[in-house]
Amino acid sequence: MAEIIGESNWSPVRQLETHELARGGLNGNMNEQAKALVERTNFLKEKSATKEELATIPRGYFKSYETLAEANLDIANIPLNVTVRVLSIDDGGDWYKKTIDSTELTRSPYDPTTILNEQNSTQIKTYFSEIEKNLDSVGLSFIDSTSRIAGNITPKGGSSLTTSNYTYVFNKAISATKKLKSILFQTQGECEFLIKVFTKSTDKFIYSRTLQKVKSLNVGFNYVTFLESAENTLQPGEYLGISLLTGNSITYELLPQDEVEPLYFNINNPNALEVPIANAGKKARIQIGFYSEIRSNIFSENIQNILNQINDIKDNLIYSEQIYGCKTAPVAGTNANPAQWIIAQEVLESSLLTEFKTFATKSGTLDVCVYSKTADKSFSIKSLKTVNVVPGVNVFSDLKIDVSKGNYLGIRTFDSGLTQYTASTDSTLSFPVYSHSLLTSNTGFSGPTGGYIWQFNFKLQNLNAKEYLTFSLDSLTSQINDLKARAGLVETLIGSKNSPTVGTNANSAQWIIAQSIEKAGKLTQFKTYSTKSGVVDICVYSKSGANNFSVKSKQTVNVVQGANTFSNLNLDVSIGDYLGIKTHDIGLTQYISSSDTTLNFPVYSHANLDATTGFAGPTGGNIWQFNFLIANTLAEQPKKWAGKKYVSFGDSITWYNGRAFVATHVEAGQIAKGYQSYVVDELGCTLDNKGESGWDMTQIYKDRILPYDFSDTYLTTITSGANDCRKGEVARLPSNSVKKGEIAPINSTFDTGSFTGALQASIEHVIASNPACKIVLITPIRGWYNEFNTNNVPNTDAKVLGLMDPFYAQRIKEIGQLYSIPVVDWYNEVGINDLNKSYFIGDDPTTGFTAYELHPNQKGFKKMGELLVPVLKQL
Repeated sequence: MAEIIGESNWSPVRQLETHELARGGLNGNMNEQAKALVERTNFLKEKSATKEELATIPRGYFKSYETLAEANLDIANIPLNVTVRVLSIDDGGDWYKKTIDSTELTRSPYDPTTILNEQNSTQIKTYFSEIEKNLDSVGLSFIDSTSRIAGNITPKGGSSLTTSNYTYVFNKAISATKKLKSILFQTQGECEFLIKVFTKSTDKFIYSRTLQKVKSLNVGFNYVTFLESAENTLQPGEYLGISLLTGNSITYELLPQDEVEPLYFNINNPNALEVPIANAGKKARIQIGFYSEIRSNIFSENIQNILNQINDIKDNLIYSEQIYGCKTAPVAGTNANPAQWIIAQEVLESSLLTEFKTFATKSGTLDVCVYSKTADKSFSIKSLKTVNVVPGVNVFSDLKIDVSKGNYLGIRTFDSGLTQYTASTDSTLSFPVYSHSLLTSNTGFSGPTGGYIWQFNFKLQNLNAKEYLTFSLDSLTSQINDLKARAGLVETLIGSKNSPTVGTNANSAQWIIAQSIEKAGKLTQFKTYSTKSGVVDICVYSKSGANNFSVKSKQTVNVVQGANTFSNLNLDVSIGDYLGIKTHDIGLTQYISSSDTTLNFPVYSHANLDATTGFAGPTGGNIWQFNFLIANTLAEQPKKWAGKKYVSFGDSITWYNGRAFVATHVEAGQIAKGYQSYVVDELGCTLDNKGESGWDMTQIYKDRILPYDFSDTYLTTITSGANDCRKGEVARLPSNSVKKGEIAPINSTFDTGSFTGALQASIEHVIASNPACKIVLITPIRGWYNEFNTNNVPNTDAKVLGLMDPFYAQRIKEIGQLYSIPVVDWYNEVGINDLNKSYFIGDDPTTGFTAYELHPNQKGFKKMGELLVPVLKQL
């Protein structure tokens, strides 16, 4: 067999992880971290490991081979982070403790079964909806629900529409003038389609125009944005549709009639759409949404990459879930005695026991057990997990118990009533069990006895692998969760920690949970258990005084007998609010007496549904059988320089920030958003602006920098040159000019009557006052002078100045280099020049002011800020 040689130029995973930390880190830029995630996964897909590295890789992903010979032939292609599974030798197909060329492949602690459990089918299937819901407010989602024009708000998978020559129209008229800016859709492969606009007559849709031709970018989710165009403007009364051209089509799903807007289609004739899609009383929902909003392309691309990877995971995980025991959720029945109860059905595949459910009528302890059958009616426990049950339905979803082929599943109940059974002749629901009244016995079991539906079940995930992806699923999961957690996007459960169940009927009253809201958000879900049908008001309360509550907002729902879940709520919840309900009849919610302080919770109450004062309580000792789910909104993340002080020194261009432009400016009267405001917006610092109109560097040093207290200053920027040029030796007599000066060695005695000396003295004064203070020098922008024969420019030559002397920009850069201080070069890099100066400079010659073209307008200040901010972010 050929020796495997690793590529000499690929970086170790450790180096990649270091790179990711540098790019984003736990508190870094989420967009950068998302980019790093994509780079990491692409890297891991491409690189191969040596067989020695293969044996020590601390991961659990693997490739399967029928025989060792097949593995040997393909060993050079085994990717990094992958272990080998050989099916036909030794211990019946377990994927560990194999050898290749005498190199033992040891089992990783992170085996595929464990990782698969952590990423079970439910979580994978809901990833897209979670990302869209949870990351919307930080710009990582594709769309905002309020921007939908037509189509499906959350496209997902489904069957493929009939391909070419079909046209589909969404029977929802445009309600107001809107621009189509983006679409989100899902396909089963590459495809092309046209977006069309229609009007509607009595019995048909009439083709109006074609907006765009769209080609899918990839299999799965696609997000496409459009350029601004008059053609993309939709008017009230128009309808959107699509005509399919080639390739694998957009997907759709069939739903009940009342869950989708009507959809019409035809073949080869876009002007006579008259036949609705229908199938057994259902209509199709095409997986495409049209939106009047565009998200950041960078954010969208990165999240799209993550979604593509998730789709890859779903495509490559070949697994199934099986339920052993009752096929429906456990319910109340007859109390079962304390005993061992074993389902008389052996497990068919090696699996992972992930979930156990039971219905109990009391609190107590039971063991969830995996048994091996040693002889007829003889069983021994291989492994168990002890759980504590409470009255009602109990669900334990954090189990991670290995189950082998041929094992049996059962429980040991230590008291009567910890599980239930219901007599039934329905063989599709009832199932036989072995039993033993002695909890420690492993021989002499009775049964198997049938005729009952036992009210407990087990969920197994069994893994049938063919070939696994080479990148780390747990890494992907943790980084997505990290993005969500750092964005502050979490859900809060208020009320019952478990699913509501039957208890004692509560009276008609107002019931308010005595727990104020700590994070603002949206109340999205409410659950209760009711013994009858009736009306419940779901309320958001504000509290005043000790026991006074008023309803801020509410949503009325109709409950039915049994467990009720309402997931279409949209009530705003603020910090300090309270949540509660108004029950308009007895029995619309329940309570269970309990001394368990981890489960019970106090409530305020009032028998008068309209009362706002005099509430009783808070009263504890009960587990109230209702709860609320809040999707917390994004808490603004602290900015990099929050709480830090920034002081800016300069001339009128610095002075202008927050002040109105003068009468000779094209934006006269507008409040200038100076370059400093862009720093404050991005970094969150507080600004002390010491700019002075008309001042040169010598004045700035003497009367602003020298007397300033820098003890609490985090950043200082110094810019000058415009007035130094106007007052310089060319424009004035040498006796009263601002000399350019010469650079002196550090820590010299400086000529503070010169531009150069004053700037050096300023820098050294700041350093002496506060060595930790960050200093950034900024060159002047380019200015154009027509000034002559004035107090500032007494020279009578009309062309004495012209374009600002580049000396000042160059000298500032030289001084910055001398002191190792960053310099932002507005003069050469901000992009203002003779061709575009009228676009970025605001001095208005039409007002009769012709002395100079020097002061930026709002667009000019924005360019200056955009050049400055990235430099400051690196400090």
